[in-house]
Amino acid sequence: IVAVVQLGQLPGYVLGVLTAKAQTYRSPVDLKGMKIGVTAPGSSTHFMAQHLLVKHGLKRDDASFVGIGASASAVAAVQRGEIDAIVNVDPVINLLQSQGLIKVVADTRTLDGTREVFGGAYPAAVLYAPRSFIEEKPRTTQALVNALVRGLRWIAGRSTEEIAAVMPADYALGNKAIYEQSIKTSLPMYSRDGRFSGDAAETAYAVLKAFDPDVGSGKIDVSATYTNAFVEKVPAQP
Repeated sequence: IVAVVQLGQLPGYVLGVLTAKAQTYRSPVDLKGMKIGVTAPGSSTHFMAQHLLVKHGLKRDDASFVGIGASASAVAAVQRGEIDAIVNVDPVINLLQSQGLIKVVADTRTLDGTREVFGGAYPAAVLYAPRSFIEEKPRTTQALVNALVRGLRWIAGRSTEEIAAVMPADYALGNKAIYEQSIKTSLPMYSRDGRFSGDAAETAYAVLKAFDPDVGSGKIDVSATYTNAFVEKVPAQP
């Protein structure tokens, strides 16, 4: 599997503890025994929670995890008190904060917050494909990368209101103002050019090695897991 364009230069995942539990929360050590809602088992939000557990001397199964999605279902899980903490993204996090339902205790929507959690810049969303597909269909791969880089350029040059206007209405979770605020806080997370950073890739590798035995015992050439070759061929913006 090879990544061909980076969309997110920061993860944007946020760990929030439900207000009822927040008074006794001091550090990720207090996650022990909690039921933590993640977008899905095996997802990056799941990885973040496991990383925080291991980083603070716990085992990755010292908390229990439940998949709650990243939309209305996640909000409902918090509102019903089905979980003790949540790792999710905006607009879910902004909406829950606005309702006073969670206290944010770890935040990777900013570079400083990402460094605090992961120890450095940490790549997020990418487009990836099997190496065989990339080699057999280079024109298709290039077309996809072209479209995504143009999308990144478009986002970089638009206001939050313009971006919100072209998104599906249900993304706003019934609150347009909160959704626009979520876009505003999320904009720094997006790459401007789709390029990969070797240092950021190494940070991701170090994080996975720390809590995933398969990665820790494997021999991985991180530089072979991504390429900037297609991003470098994207036509200049007219």
